[in-house]
Amino acid sequence: MEFYQTSDGFLGKILVNESGKATQKTPFIIILDISGSMCHHASRMANQILPKALSSLNYDLSDLITFITFTCKSEKKCLKISDLARYEIGHQGGTSMAGVMPLLSGQLCVTQGSHVRILTISDGEIFDQKETQDAAQSVKETVDKMGLKVSSQSIRLFTSNYGQPDTRALCSLLQLNNSNTLFSIVDINANDSIEAIASEIVKLFDNDGFSFGTVDLCCGKAIMKLEPWKASGTNKVQLSAGQNFIWFDELPEQPLTLDGKIVEMNMNVNSLSRDEYAMLVNAKMEAFLQKIKLLKVINTDNSRAELQEITSYFNKMAVWCVSLPESVDELGSKFDELKLKDRLKILKRNVNKQKKALDLLFAEIANNDRVEKLNASQQAEYLRSASGKTAKGLARRAMACDNQLDFDAIVRQEVRMMHSNIHELNGIDDSNHRVSFISQETTLEGIKTVCALVDDESIEMASALEILLLFNIVGVPCEAPVGDYPDPMTWRLNDIHFDCHVSVADLLVAAKEKSNNIYTPGSKRPIVNAIPIFDDLRILNFLMKHAPTMMEYLASLGMRRMISYVPYTFGSSIANSCYKMIEILNKDKSTVKIETFLMLVDQLSIVMKSNCRKLVPFLTAESNNSTMAFDIGTYFGVSHLIAPLSECLTNDSLKELPRILRSTYSYELWNIIRKRFKTEDRNEVMKKLLNLDLEKYGIPLQEYFVEEPNDPYSTFSYDRNIAFAQEVFSDFSKIELLAVLPEYLAVANSKTLNINEKIERIKQIDENSDELVCSKLEISDLPFFRFINVFQALHYFTLDSRIADVDLDTRKVTFPDPGCFSAIEKVLYNKAKSFYANDYSVRVKEKKQKEIEILSNELAMLMLNETSFDKFLKLFKEGISKGCRSFKFSDAYQVGVNLLIESLLQSEKIYPHHAQKLIVLVTGKYLDEEIWNKGNGIRVTDTSLVERLLVDLNREDLIEYYLANRCNIHHYRELPNRHSHSNDKPSYWAMGFANLQDLKNSVSLQTWEEYKALHIGCCGLN
Repeated sequence: MEFYQTSDGFLGKILVNESGKATQKTPFIIILDISGSMCHHASRMANQILPKALSSLNYDLSDLITFITFTCKSEKKCLKISDLARYEIGHQGGTSMAGVMPLLSGQLCVTQGSHVRILTISDGEIFDQKETQDAAQSVKETVDKMGLKVSSQSIRLFTSNYGQPDTRALCSLLQLNNSNTLFSIVDINANDSIEAIASEIVKLFDNDGFSFGTVDLCCGKAIMKLEPWKASGTNKVQLSAGQNFIWFDELPEQPLTLDGKIVEMNMNVNSLSRDEYAMLVNAKMEAFLQKIKLLKVINTDNSRAELQEITSYFNKMAVWCVSLPESVDELGSKFDELKLKDRLKILKRNVNKQKKALDLLFAEIANNDRVEKLNASQQAEYLRSASGKTAKGLARRAMACDNQLDFDAIVRQEVRMMHSNIHELNGIDDSNHRVSFISQETTLEGIKTVCALVDDESIEMASALEILLLFNIVGVPCEAPVGDYPDPMTWRLNDIHFDCHVSVADLLVAAKEKSNNIYTPGSKRPIVNAIPIFDDLRILNFLMKHAPTMMEYLASLGMRRMISYVPYTFGSSIANSCYKMIEILNKDKSTVKIETFLMLVDQLSIVMKSNCRKLVPFLTAESNNSTMAFDIGTYFGVSHLIAPLSECLTNDSLKELPRILRSTYSYELWNIIRKRFKTEDRNEVMKKLLNLDLEKYGIPLQEYFVEEPNDPYSTFSYDRNIAFAQEVFSDFSKIELLAVLPEYLAVANSKTLNINEKIERIKQIDENSDELVCSKLEISDLPFFRFINVFQALHYFTLDSRIADVDLDTRKVTFPDPGCFSAIEKVLYNKAKSFYANDYSVRVKEKKQKEIEILSNELAMLMLNETSFDKFLKLFKEGISKGCRSFKFSDAYQVGVNLLIESLLQSEKIYPHHAQKLIVLVTGKYLDEEIWNKGNGIRVTDTSLVERLLVDLNREDLIEYYLANRCNIHHYRELPNRHSHSNDKPSYWAMGFANLQDLKNSVSLQTWEEYKALHIGCCGLN
């Protein structure tokens, strides 16, 4: 054991080896919510998921576990794991958790061994939250008194979309956690697969160290603490496998023993610098930080008192830390003005320094009064943010590859790969290579700088971001919007600057230092990103071989200002830069710009090699349907196609280039249009594009109760509004650069031309024009072609409407080639007809609704005034007819029913057989025969109104029949709902009562007491 001086004592560090599996299994306590809202998820968890998870944690079927369930009451059982699979578990009642605590405390007192695992699972709000938190304090005292090592974890189980599982009550059990592993409160969808949920449970306990057991460290005096703010020490602490830290009030005078064996101690106390102390205790800081957040969420008197102890301790620690010496002298220069080697020195000095003083950070959290105001979901997220994964969680949204999530480990691994193979760059002279105007360093120097981190193992303590800020990949500055870009192919450049060079690393460092925009040195134009330019392609090949993920991360920093792994982020930045260069060269063919374009095209074939391999076969294939859009162009735009198109042009293997260009044109315009219009707006735009006048040319309807024809539109009027298409989208020039794209790529990839000949050939390429677009895309009418693409972008608005299958091998196009005008005319005709037909259908539907309204009111009045009760019943069953329309009352939600209800529930006007008609209406039956509404009653807000009305009508004899037949007016599905209500346990609402008071006033005292006993925790009963 090593000892270090602290502000008020000493810090001991000892490594406990994993000497083998524990001879005794760690006792496992499961606390499961079985309230009504858990439904079948409770039995699924107990019978299927938990046995699978326990098996994965190396428990045997014969091992005993403690199983505590809670609803309105709590129950404890000791079961073999094999018994869980057939354990019958109910699910009803409320969610009260305080009763769990004495059962848990009692079990801990008789636990065999020195360590225990606890898993708590709940899906709803805990009714007795305060009582639960108070009771949990006694459990914590039991754990502290017995010196138990506890790994306590919690799951918020989402069984529906309507409620939030509790967080504060679950935290009351999380505070028991004192293992080496941080506690977790994870959110799980109850409908996830058994394997997925079991896997999440295993992750909670997989690294707690309990699989190897714990060992007792003993001292002759009570001077040891695992938490340094505790007022008094102990003479025995339990340690797990791995690195352990113990705080001592004084140096031990007698030898320490570890499971009875004397511990070798180095009594020469080590002195520490500020940085060294931070690095030493860094492993414990995250646990302390998480504990503070947990105490803040719990927010009881006891937790607030402990918070005060912690902040007081770290305030004293802060004063002591000020007296410690710095480990490295400060460098005088500004960070963004330093050479890479000087920035490397600073990184090595600060690599382990805390980003914020720990005492200030802890105090800030402890004094955060907003936490108690957060809802359950926000409190859970607040706790999870302590793990430092917030930035990674944001990045995950744009990720398809979870294995690229550990940024630090991946960057370190790739730097080591570059370091091991740096000899591959021997012989490259970078004296004439581009340098960043900020650091004045080349790309090769940037690679060597990050590799230098491996020499003294600084790499292991540097974060991914710190390393990437040294990764000086030099290129041309550009302006482009910063955004999320889940599809990097949608990223577009606004401008490229050619009067200087810079790296993304330098840009980010300088921007952070100066807190404002960076501009080009001469022209003072803003710089947002940089497109890498490699003066020697051997360097690019080296990076793609040994550091491909770092190149994606670096491109993501430039594009999104966040580290994330989205495939082809780097490649798409090169591809889009190539297309932007063609736009620039179309107007200005200067030599320096042509050279930049040629270098980008050379890089593209290296960076997008896998993309080319996948798409080239589809570009070179012949389509067997010449009237439909070319398959590959329906899903990929110019950014996707520029690399494989470049390769195909080199091999002269394209058979249908004009169709490919037309389909790509269509995709590019669709990608813009769909961002400008909402789904509900596009129909109006299409109507205007087709010059439709629905009011003028819509077919008039027949009189009421006369049948309308099914398809009245044999002829109708529409026209092409080409001028309006130009208003919808006016800037076709950038998309129409597709016409000259193949010629630029063909020259750039020529095997027979040297660099000077390529430059001269590009200078001879004609500026793009309408005539050139028509020629290269093989179209005869450019304005109509533009109109078609605007219309198709609106008509085939979603991806599903554009393709019949998202699989690349089986994808089928659903819309015509925009160059096939005859096929397009059919689309325009059918769409125009559908607009007229839909308008007609809406008007017919409105007419039908009006006819039903007329008939329903006539039927209601006919039934009210009918003097024959038998005919009244017949009208209920058969209804009435008029012309082409028939109508009868079949359920309580039909129009006209309210007229019956309102008329029969008043006593001002008495109708023939008023009382009997009322009974049939509200019960759905007559003499136990179903009359209407499938024999179900209807809901009456004031149930006593029916009784009073029957009294006024002198038909008290019908009151008993009414009360007996008014219940169960709502029928449930087969399984209970989230409130545990079912046909066997109906709620007051399903029984026909408006509220609990209505139920209480209407039933006997015995029935009321039975209802209350059965519905504790639901229906507002606690």
